[in-house]
Amino acid sequence: MSGNSITVELSDTIIAALDDWRVKRQPSPTRSVAIATVLDEWARTKPGRSMTIVDEGTHPEELNASNDD
Repeated sequence: MSGNSITVELSDTIIAALDDWRVKRQPSPTRSVAIATVLDEWARTKPGRSMTIVDEGTHPEELNASNDD
C-alpha cells in the first residue's frame, strides 16, 4: 500500500483492539498496515464514497530488466 504518511495518537484500548485484529491475520500485518487496511475497508463501505484507484506506474525501486518496456 502506498500513500501519505500521518502520525496518530491512539488510546491503549484502541491499540489493544488493533493488536487483537492483527494477530487473527496470517501473516500478521504491522500496525501501520493494519490501520490502513481497516480504514480502507471502512471507507469502501460508506455510501457515496468514491474509492478511485490511481495507477502510479512502476516505482523506480521496482524497475528491472523484466519490466523494461
